[in-house]
Amino acid sequence: MSSTAARTTRVRRSAVVAVTMLAVGAAAVIAPAPVILSANAAGVAPAASRASSLAGAVTAVGASAVVTTASATTTAPRAVPVSRSVARTAIAPYRVGTKKYSKWFARTYMAKRYGWKSQRQYQCLVHMWSRESGWRHQAHNSSGAHGIPQAMPGRKMASAGPNWRTNPRTQIKWGLKYIKGRYGSPCGAWNFWLDRHWY
Repeated sequence: MSSTAARTTRVRRSAVVAVTMLAVGAAAVIAPAPVILSANAAGVAPAASRASSLAGAVTAVGASAVVTTASATTTAPRAVPVSRSVARTAIAPYRVGTKKYSKWFARTYMAKRYGWKSQRQYQCLVHMWSRESGWRHQAHNSSGAHGIPQAMPGRKMASAGPNWRTNPRTQIKWGLKYIKGRYGSPCGAWNFWLDRHWY
């Protein structure tokens, strides 16, 4: 082979190597780090591997900086606190002031506060207060008895809250506490009521 042909071949090989290195470098900048590592494992030339690793590191650091800056400058909206009374009303299946609501609240409260979770205890309470007031929180009679539990006089229920005249929850809380202290349970009170028609 002549010297001119040999020089031409060397020039072509150098051009191919340079183009290959440029292509690998561009891919390193565009591709994520895991892809670069896979390329190196596949047998890319050492010089190209070093170039790819450096480009990948620069790309990763740049992406990290962008993410860090974005999270530092973005402020999450603050949650608005909800009062317990609002949350309690929001989960109630019935409208406050209705008989269904009062029965639902009584059953929920007696189970949570006193551990009366059985259907039997609940039915004893339902039967007794149905005869006392019909579960009407505004029920009042001439003797001074008032509310769902027919406390007599009604002002006794002020110990459970200042809104005892109109709030069924306050009346129910007072009535259940009274039953607990005097009869031990709703069925204890109901059995007494069946004999005397008062409790």
